[in-house]
Amino acid sequence: MKGNELVDFIEKFYLDIIGIVVPGAFFMFLFLSVCPFHECVSFFLNFAKSNTAIFAFAFLVASVVIGHILKTVGGYLFLPLFCGLCKLFKKNIPHVIPSAAVCHSELIEQLQKRIEVIEFRRVFSEALKHDLGVANISTEDFHSLRNIALSVKPESNQLVYKFMYTSLMYLGIATGLLLNYPFIIARITPFCSFLDLLGFSLAWVILCSVLLFEHFESHRRAMYVPFSSALITLVFGKKDVSQ
Repeated sequence: MKGNELVDFIEKFYLDIIGIVVPGAFFMFLFLSVCPFHECVSFFLNFAKSNTAIFAFAFLVASVVIGHILKTVGGYLFLPLFCGLCKLFKKNIPHVIPSAAVCHSELIEQLQKRIEVIEFRRVFSEALKHDLGVANISTEDFHSLRNIALSVKPESNQLVYKFMYTSLMYLGIATGLLLNYPFIIARITPFCSFLDLLGFSLAWVILCSVLLFEHFESHRRAMYVPFSSALITLVFGKKDVSQ
């Protein structure tokens, strides 16, 4: 692949690279560095030296596959557990846990109360009644309303997708760290005291928590940004037409 072709490829698929490939590649690098099966690691290194192009392609494909696995494992296993812990800690230290660190259903309930969502629902309902004479279409479903907001101003979709894939990157990296934790502990235990292992584990938990908090925040922005952009377009679009 030539330089220009590589640049075009990155520009076209950079969101997929951020959200899927980066976590998958990070997981493999981390796993191979602490893998207890030294013969497998030596085989991969020797293969990479003798077959660089084939290894690069195989590594890319493996990164994509592992990235999707990390997204699934993180979304269905670690996020519910983390949300449960956040809900538990919020009762005692509510100012420490970010408000965005909630499960998806609770996030939707929060977003339903945002002024952008409320105003967009009102403006859109009025537009249906005024322009189409339709008054009985329900606008209560959040996801359907968000899809409509995305279609109002397609130019802003790139920003929405950026937030969404960034949230996937944070989730994938945090999941990779959590899955590799037992192998890393097994690798460093012979060289560390109990207090060292305890401090390392605490730092590991804090790092994973920060990444998951960033995931929640990016995901929250991806869910409400379409309403802000669509509302501005509808309101100012009406003014332009009336003038």
